Amino acid sequence: MPSSLVHPRLAERLIAHGFYPSAATVEADTPTRTASGAEVHAWSPVTGLADIPAAVAPMIFTRRGESRSSELTAAETTHRIGLAGAWPAITAAMRLVVSGQHAGIYDIVRPDTDSQTGFTVLEARIASPVAEAGL
Repeated sequence: MPSSLVHPRLAERLIAHGFYPSAATVEADTPTRTASGAEVHAWSPVTGLADIPAAVAPMIFTRRGESRSSELTAAETTHRIGLAGAWPAITAAMRLVVSGQHAGIYDIVRPDTDSQTGFTVLEARIASPVAEAGL
């Protein structure tokens, strides 16, 4: 049986030493319809994906706006967010509410769990900074 490249206690030690200065809660959209038929988006926390230790880093080079072609629309990525632990259930259809450092609401553009299942990295774009999000 091959051994892991990442020591099992690494994430535990990173948390203890303040590497993850934020906490993140993953939310999923649960759309409903009004009496007139208009769709209303209601975001609610995903069970088991609350208060995850997180580190948010603004990206130095970001693409402004969206690039579009006839087959694809690519969203801009403004931040990279590291989460302690493997969270393969997180999808690009969800969003992240972050408290602490770099607090705000982030739309998930691309989630990625490392091959050793010790960390999750999300490419995201800020949807609402802390002042607008009311955090």
